[in-house]
Amino acid sequence: MHAQFSLKKLVLAFSNRPEYDEYYWLGIYGNPHRDTMLILKKAGSLKDVLDHLPELLNEKPDVSV
Repeated sequence: MHAQFSLKKLVLAFSNRPEYDEYYWLGIYGNPHRDTMLILKKAGSLKDVLDHLPELLNEKPDVSV
């Protein structure tokens, strides 16, 4: 863990691990992603969720970094 704080630059405590499909998004979202929430509500199984989750976020973050 690399826990630091800076007002001038982004410092992540943990690096993203692409082998686990972890990604860095360019901001902070104040509300859940609408399309993702719809999939979660409609899904009847984990397979439904995995098969239909959006690949990209189509909304701008509330706070950009």
